[in-house]
Amino acid sequence: AFLNYLAVSMHFPYELFMALVTSLMMAMFYYFLKNSCHCSMVGLLIFYSVIFMIYPLSVSRQGLSIAFFFSYLYPLLKENRIKKYVIWSLITSTIHASALIFLLFPFIYKIQISYKYLLLLFTISFVILFFSINLMGYVPVPFIQDRMKTYLSDASGNLLLAKIVRFILV
Repeated sequence: AFLNYLAVSMHFPYELFMALVTSLMMAMFYYFLKNSCHCSMVGLLIFYSVIFMIYPLSVSRQGLSIAFFFSYLYPLLKENRIKKYVIWSLITSTIHASALIFLLFPFIYKIQISYKYLLLLFTISFVILFFSINLMGYVPVPFIQDRMKTYLSDASGNLLLAKIVRFILV
């Protein structure tokens, strides 16, 4: 919302605003892939062929938040600079509220998960996805329930998206 307000107040044309935001996202993803992946060209190929066409252009604020996570916050997390990580995660959440989930990553990052446990989680996720099990009753916060209804609803016009979100949530 702040970025949109800033662009409107500076009389930026929408196309220019989207071009700048998308270019910034691409640069941040490039920085992450170049510095964190062994085979960065494969990562760039996947990013440009799939993610670029689907993700950042359709949900630019969330894409910008995720790009910022990979390019700046993830290195902070790896270096164990938690205070700076938390501050910048909170600042990033002003771009898109979904960035608040970044605050959980320092706790998750330190957990050593066995492959058997990952297989179990994958199997449970697949069962929930396959049988379209609704998890809304297990979310204790009404605000989050309201937000999730849009993404989990089969009637939203995008059944595949609803199934993918169910899979990711587990």
